[in-house]
Amino acid sequence: FPVTITTQPMDICTPISATGNMFAGYQVGNTTVSGNDNIIFGKDAGSGLTSGFSNALFGNSAGGALTSGGENSFFGPLAGWSTTTADGNVAIGSGALSANITGAYNTAIGYSAGAVFGGSSTDLTFPSYSIFIGAASKASADGVAKEIVIGVQAVGNGSNTVTIGDSANTANYLTGALKLQTTPANDATVTKLRTSYRDWE
Repeated sequence: FPVTITTQPMDICTPISATGNMFAGYQVGNTTVSGNDNIIFGKDAGSGLTSGFSNALFGNSAGGALTSGGENSFFGPLAGWSTTTADGNVAIGSGALSANITGAYNTAIGYSAGAVFGGSSTDLTFPSYSIFIGAASKASADGVAKEIVIGVQAVGNGSNTVTIGDSANTANYLTGALKLQTTPANDATVTKLRTSYRDWE
């Protein structure tokens, strides 16, 4: 049976066949029908959950729109707030991944990390397999996949790319050997790098 600690009357939190849940907070778990093994703490956190499973939601409105999504971890006010049916997301920080609706297996760490895309404030609604680390770090566009963005206010450069830092950076320091795992023969950038660092040869 679920463990429910709430400021609402107990008859409002009436899971029907749900098991192994722990809820604490106003409006928490009041729509859960069959979702199992969820841990939810905070006002309106997981307030729309119906059949979602194995979610950890902590903070005011964290995962508030989540319905059937599973194995998501949202920590912080409004973290993962818009996510509905997606699985496997991790959002840590106030507003992190807050606009994502159906994107799965993303990681966002930092204030509003992975919340919007590009140079605008347009909601990032369905990224997938992407990583955003740093306050206000952004995707390059909606619907990106496997985009990695690291840095405060850093903006990504597309699916299957890694971006570290933003235009305000004056230098990047790397320690140890820099190795390219795969090198397209006609890549002009790689050719230029090899010219600059002859000790690679």
